[in-house]
Amino acid sequence: SRFQRLVANHVFTMNPPLHGPMRNLFAKQFMPGNVVRFAPIAETIVKELLGQACDRGEIDYVAEFANVLAVRFWGELIGLTPGEESTLTAMSEQIAPAFFLGRSEQQTEAVERIAGEYLTLVSGAIDRTLAAGTQPFLAEMAAALASAEVDGKPARIGLLLGAILMDGFHTMAVGLANVSYALLANRAAHDRLRADPSLVTAAFYEGVRLETAATFTQRYALDDLVHHDVAIPRGTPITMLWYAGNRDPAAFVQPDSYDLGRSIGGGTTFGGGIHLCPGRSISKLLAEIVLTELIRADVLVSLSDSTPPWLAGSSMHQLERMPVSFTRL
Repeated sequence: SRFQRLVANHVFTMNPPLHGPMRNLFAKQFMPGNVVRFAPIAETIVKELLGQACDRGEIDYVAEFANVLAVRFWGELIGLTPGEESTLTAMSEQIAPAFFLGRSEQQTEAVERIAGEYLTLVSGAIDRTLAAGTQPFLAEMAAALASAEVDGKPARIGLLLGAILMDGFHTMAVGLANVSYALLANRAAHDRLRADPSLVTAAFYEGVRLETAATFTQRYALDDLVHHDVAIPRGTPITMLWYAGNRDPAAFVQPDSYDLGRSIGGGTTFGGGIHLCPGRSISKLLAEIVLTELIRADVLVSLSDSTPPWLAGSSMHQLERMPVSFTRL
C-alpha cells in the first residue's frame, strides 16, 4: 500500500542492519553542531508568523502557527514551492488518523491517499533541489546513501528523507504546539522565563517531558530475553510508553509539575540507544527559538482557552486546536 511504502522508507521503522546506516545518514546533518546553520531560516519564519499573530490578536496556534512553521521550515530546506507548502500544510492536518488506535474504512482510505500524495510531493521536491545543487546537505546525504553497502536501502535520497520528514512536518508541529502549551499553561513559569530567558532550554525539556508528542511506540524482541524477571520470547511485540516514563515518580520529583529548576535530562521523549531520535537537535533548536519569541518583552502571549481539546484515541499526544491571544505592550 501507499502508506506501507512510506513506512518502509522511514528510518524509525527500520531494523538492524539497515537502521544504523540510514539513521546516521540523517543524524549527521542534524547534530547539535550542524543545526545552528539552519537557525537564521527558523528565526525569520518564527518572527514573521508571530508578527502576523500579533496583528490579528488571536489565532489557533496549532493550525496557524505550529503546522505552518514546520512546513515552511522544511519547505525552505528541500525547495518546496509556495503552492506545495500550502498543500503540505493541509496534508499535515489530515494525516492525524494515521496515528489513531482504531480507524474507520473511510479514514484508512484517506490515510492511504494522503500518504501517497505526500511522499510523491516531498520526494519529488527533494530530488528536484538535489539536481539543482542548491542545498549541499542533500548532496552529502545522497552521496552517503549511494556509498552505503547494506541490503534493502531506499532507492534514492528523496524516498528516505521524504519518509523521515513525515515526522518533520507532522510530529515536529505537534511537539512545537505541546511545548508552547506547557509553558503558557503555567503562568508562574512563563513569568519566570520572561524574567530570565536563559532558562529557555529548561523550558524546552520540561515541555517535551510533560507533553510528549509521541506517547508510545512498538518494537519486537529480536532474541529471547529476561527483563525484571519477566521472560520475553523472541518475536514478542513490546510497547514502550514514553509518556508514562516521563512522569515516573521514581525518576522525577513531583513529576506532574512544570519546574524550570529541574535537572535537564533523563526523559524518554526522544528514545535512547540506537533508536535515539535523530531529529532531537533540530526540534530543540526550533522550539527554543519559538519559546524565546513567546516571552518577548513587547508582547504578552496567553491561552484564550485554559483547557484546549486533545485528540482522542491516538498514539500522538496532539492538541486539536489551541486558541492563543497576542497583546502588544
